[in-house]
Amino acid sequence: MDREQQQDLSAMTRRTALRTGLAVSGGLVLGSSMGGTVGANSGLTVRAVPISLFVRAADDGEPSPVPDPQDLLVNRAGSNPIDDGTTVGLDGSHQLTWGAFRAIQGKARLVEKAGGTKVNIKLSGLIPGGVYTVWVVKFAPPGFDGTTRDIATALASVSGLGSLGANDGSENTLNVSGSSGRLSVFHPNGALSVFGDVPDGLTNEYETHLVAAVHLDGQTYGPFPDGDGSGATIAEHAAFIFGTGV
Repeated sequence: MDREQQQDLSAMTRRTALRTGLAVSGGLVLGSSMGGTVGANSGLTVRAVPISLFVRAADDGEPSPVPDPQDLLVNRAGSNPIDDGTTVGLDGSHQLTWGAFRAIQGKARLVEKAGGTKVNIKLSGLIPGGVYTVWVVKFAPPGFDGTTRDIATALASVSGLGSLGANDGSENTLNVSGSSGRLSVFHPNGALSVFGDVPDGLTNEYETHLVAAVHLDGQTYGPFPDGDGSGATIAEHAAFIFGTGV
């Protein structure tokens, strides 16, 4: 393959990644997803995608570019440091880099059942000992816009948000051991805990993200992602992306 062909391939890869909502930095695709429609009693397996939209380098202003691997991270909503798990709280004494943050990997297995969706999640590369919860985020057409770092633009098509599993948020906390986490839960059809609903199974929506968020204050808030709705004490770490429009 000559240089011109390599450049064409790189450009094609970038366009494809942007269309599917994946972050691209320096020609490197930072994640991948498998999506599609499934029928009753069949299954769908989806890979985890590391999320850069809600974090930034500590020394960057806004609008924030995708961090470089060596950049120390803060969350964009509260500018709070993302600690690496060796400290407790938001003191920033052992800050995580984007290179370490984006190394998260995992799979989610979804099977439609009568009245809802069975979900099994496995993740590695978590912040050791971190407190993580998983959230359902629905999008109407045209779906999530992964071509922008502007959060309002990226999320303009959001049509629903709520805790995975029980509507009171009692079932969406990952069981974390070291830097690995697991969750097995049944998500019932019906209203989501914050707004919107899932009437006919998670995999039958136009676009759905299951988002694993780390709680920087070590606290969970039941049916809501954080205490005041500002997002100041959470950081979305990875998503599983699927749906009929993906």
